[in-house]
Amino acid sequence: MTSKSKTKGNSYERDIAKYLTDTYQQTFVRIPTSGAYVGGRNQHRAASLDQHQLAAHKGDIQSPTGWKINIEVKNYADLPFHQLFTTCKQLDTWIDQLEQVSSPDDVDIIFMKITRKGQFVCVKSFPSLDTSNALHYGDYFIFSLDTFFKQNKDNLKNQCV
Repeated sequence: MTSKSKTKGNSYERDIAKYLTDTYQQTFVRIPTSGAYVGGRNQHRAASLDQHQLAAHKGDIQSPTGWKINIEVKNYADLPFHQLFTTCKQLDTWIDQLEQVSSPDDVDIIFMKITRKGQFVCVKSFPSLDTSNALHYGDYFIFSLDTFFKQNKDNLKNQCV
């Protein structure tokens, strides 16, 4: 039987896939194994896969053909936001997980839903990224979900295709 937290995570992955599909009018789908096939302790499997196989198994959301994007999705009860000004171990763990399966040309992005706080995007900097209204965290910027897509919808697509 699936745990409540796994069901919660899977549901948010489907929500983000639908959001991206609606936003770009192209199909984004939740990866059934949610990155577990090549993520974490299974990272060794990535070495034996070709680019198409790897793209089909990395991250939590599979993008349309031609997109160079690596997507992780997190739905958690809490994130210690005050630590974003120094070192946030939880976010660092998510970034490490994202970067383990990233390809050099990928745009790395984490969608985060924090209970009773909101939805956020943590994205690695890229040349056309509009970082106004964002919090800087290492090589990444954190936005509210709505702000990110209001400012960067076209920038993200142009960087990924």
